[in-house]
Amino acid sequence: MGPMGSLRASLDDRRRLVDAESAVFLVGGYDGSGNYGDVLQLATAIQTVGQLPGAPLPVPIVECEMRPHHNELTRRRVESFAAAVFLFFGDGPDADDSDLAELRQGDGPARSMLYVYGGGHLNGWWGARKVAHATAAERLVGDRQLPLVASGLQVDEGAIRADGPAHELLSRASWIGVRDSHSRQYLRKHIPNADGRLELAGDDAVPFLKRQPAAARAAINLHVNDGVWVSEDSEETLRAVTGLVGELGAADGSFELQPVIAYEDPRVSERRLVSELLQQNGRKLGKAGLNLAEPVDVLDDAIGNGLARFGAARLTVSCSYHVALTSLLAGIPTVLFAENEYYEQKAAGLRDLFQLDERLIGVRSGEADASAAIEALVDGQARTALVEHLRTRSRHIVERFERGRAALSAALADGLRRSALEAELEAIRSRVETDEQHSEASAEPAAPMVIPSELVDAIGSVRALAEDGLARADHALAVAADISLPTRMLAFMSWLELQPPSTGPLVSVILATRNRPNLLTRAIESVLAQRYECWELVIIDDGSDPRTREVAVAVEDQRLHIVEGPRRGLGAARNAGLDRAGGEIVCYLDDDNVMHPAWLQAAAHVFAERKDVDVAYGVAVAEHRIPDDPSPYGWWPSFWQLPWARETLERENVADAGALAHRRGLEQARFDEALRTGEDWDLMFRLTTDREALAIPALSHAYAMKGADRMSKDRAHRAGLEEIARKHSSE
Repeated sequence: MGPMGSLRASLDDRRRLVDAESAVFLVGGYDGSGNYGDVLQLATAIQTVGQLPGAPLPVPIVECEMRPHHNELTRRRVESFAAAVFLFFGDGPDADDSDLAELRQGDGPARSMLYVYGGGHLNGWWGARKVAHATAAERLVGDRQLPLVASGLQVDEGAIRADGPAHELLSRASWIGVRDSHSRQYLRKHIPNADGRLELAGDDAVPFLKRQPAAARAAINLHVNDGVWVSEDSEETLRAVTGLVGELGAADGSFELQPVIAYEDPRVSERRLVSELLQQNGRKLGKAGLNLAEPVDVLDDAIGNGLARFGAARLTVSCSYHVALTSLLAGIPTVLFAENEYYEQKAAGLRDLFQLDERLIGVRSGEADASAAIEALVDGQARTALVEHLRTRSRHIVERFERGRAALSAALADGLRRSALEAELEAIRSRVETDEQHSEASAEPAAPMVIPSELVDAIGSVRALAEDGLARADHALAVAADISLPTRMLAFMSWLELQPPSTGPLVSVILATRNRPNLLTRAIESVLAQRYECWELVIIDDGSDPRTREVAVAVEDQRLHIVEGPRRGLGAARNAGLDRAGGEIVCYLDDDNVMHPAWLQAAAHVFAERKDVDVAYGVAVAEHRIPDDPSPYGWWPSFWQLPWARETLERENVADAGALAHRRGLEQARFDEALRTGEDWDLMFRLTTDREALAIPALSHAYAMKGADRMSKDRAHRAGLEEIARKHSSE
């Protein structure tokens, strides 16, 4: 094969490709190997393409050297892959491909596009390989640059820098789905204008990992792998795994040890590895009270058995990201062993996704690790709470993935439409050039052209204008959304007013105050006036004026709690309130502001109805539109709520703390106690690192802008805000 690499296919598959009206070339992590996660991601990609309008042909590109194992894999799982035409890429003489037909320019349908699907880790090597696959696919359609979308990516920063192999490829993408917040940050940093087409949508394997919770049996899933991609010291990792499993056997109860096979091909044999490991440690594990079960092939269990065996275990110990993801989505507590930067990013992604601490994700070894795993294994309050937490998070994750998959499908359909238009324009240009050449060579004048070249150029100009118009239309829609805020707010607030007073999740209101008892009275009264009654008010007294506590104590309502403040600033005071809060939802109020009577009702309704939302913000009524504006327009009170966009947040705060609401327990929901201003803006940055915030069209509070002691008139305040902007823009 040529040094640039070429594509080959079986005769039948070549015929299917040539006859196809449209195709989606799948460039991703599956290279023909037996990697569990890669196979599931490929199966999802094929399924997604098969559901598009017009039924385009899914065309995965596979490494030629892995063809023998790929053939065996697809033979055993015909139902998952029969719809696809597989192309084999090679750039060397190593593979035996004599029975394949080499594909040539024109073999691919004009209406085609590229779909870069989940692939473990888009690092330098894989990035260059994906570019090579994509280039080879584009040669089949006349070296035409095809529309492109991407999903399920975990990105290495070096691969997408300006000089990285995947930078140009992803810069072309009309939509990019990633599975972890680090990848999202890297893409925002290095890919121009990424935010408008970037979404934290989750892992591409999720459709095969959804299952109904089942009663757990007394089993521990054990998955081991000694690959260099898992650990830089595989022997130490395997010792840590067996050490932990041995300690689990000492827990109360009798447990079965169920080996899990997730990677099996000519290069990697987990079946052999686990057999050797159990032989070496069988006596030790037997003494620990662990009975050995038959191994479970998790790929077979996921595709053909609904994870019936794997999903019934009580705990999983694994060296695989996808095995850990499968386990957590099934509501099974999980210990992931990994010892390198590549896997640390995976572990961090899982911790963020499921809101877990490092004891159960990213564990290495040690007594503390074993005690945490035993807590998760043995019946008790800790296990019950953890399993329920995992099941709740799993529902949110699946909902997020479904939204992402809908956006992906829309981007794929749009890409195919654009590809068809581009192919038609190219055909018109080709016909015009042919007519011109024929006219020059002919003795007689050629017949008038149906489509003059000027019109072709005009079509190109119109297309460019249309694309510019679409960008302007997006901006106009954003402006229109802002203009329509009062209308949407009137509708929602009117609807709330017509609802009967309701109960629901407990809402904790955090109110930090310092030596302003006169203002505090009004703030407390605004919470007491809420139509929604399922709330608690946590007042943090962070000052020295005894009248503050007197004001709070005088309120005879058991829902009010007073906390002694740490007197280290507003951030520390609010953190003290968060430590005391017991509600499912957290809202904030400053002592010089007044809460709207329907705000807690609106917040509780949104979080109850939108399980996918973790962070939201309402509409403040600012005392003055522009405090220092001498014109008549600066005097009047006005609504303050900016439409959600990460780019906007990087320029200015989109919401005061009094308009902010979030679910309690989010890892990022802590104020930076080192800050002396802008604490709410900094919190919003961190709360939305890996999630979107929802703008609620409901009045939250009246925002005071008067007072000689307001920090917003201070130069130090403005300097502090500039520092926060610099800090988060550099991320």
